[in-house]
Amino acid sequence: MKKIILYLICIFSLNSHSKEIISSFKISSSNKNLKKIANRFEIKHKLKDQYLIYVLEDKVDEFKQLAPNAELLQKDINKNIRDKELSGYHTFSEVQKKYKSLAKEFSDIAKLENYGTSAKGRPLFALKISDHVNLDENEPKLMFTSATHGDELITVEVQMSLVEELLRSYSSEPRLKRMIEENQLYFIPVVNPDGFSKRSRYSSGRVDPNRD
Repeated sequence: MKKIILYLICIFSLNSHSKEIISSFKISSSNKNLKKIANRFEIKHKLKDQYLIYVLEDKVDEFKQLAPNAELLQKDINKNIRDKELSGYHTFSEVQKKYKSLAKEFSDIAKLENYGTSAKGRPLFALKISDHVNLDENEPKLMFTSATHGDELITVEVQMSLVEELLRSYSSEPRLKRMIEENQLYFIPVVNPDGFSKRSRYSSGRVDPNRD
């Protein structure tokens, strides 16, 4: 009987766009659990005498029990793609450095305020923007946050752009100047620094800090 080679792709989800760790395995049709494998895991494609099968992270142990002799072909085949996609986003330390720099450059209307540390000991901070930044005035207080989930990378970039636009246009743009003079604005760039540092939705294990 002609042997059929199965290629199984194991996906370990990191809960962020294109951040899956994908490892490829090979088994033959002589595997006595072949029918169970076909029944329990999604067969994505059939290519001649080969199949592409997706195995989710929480099913990997089950797969290994059914195919203990599976040959690992390549681990994390999407790493180069993922690294390239993430290369344009700021790291947590870069975000800290950027906000410290802005607070120093625009010290008359901006200052950093620390409000604690994360579970992993990373600093929690906000940038306050106001025309009398060292006073607690009787004005509306508005808070802007980003990266509540660690994999929401683009939100940090958007907030940084907004903050920089406000500060640099304060003297020249009446509409933005009015926003700063009539309000006390607080910008928290990274709500979840532990998850953000891992580029993961979760700060620890499978715990969602926005819901758990």
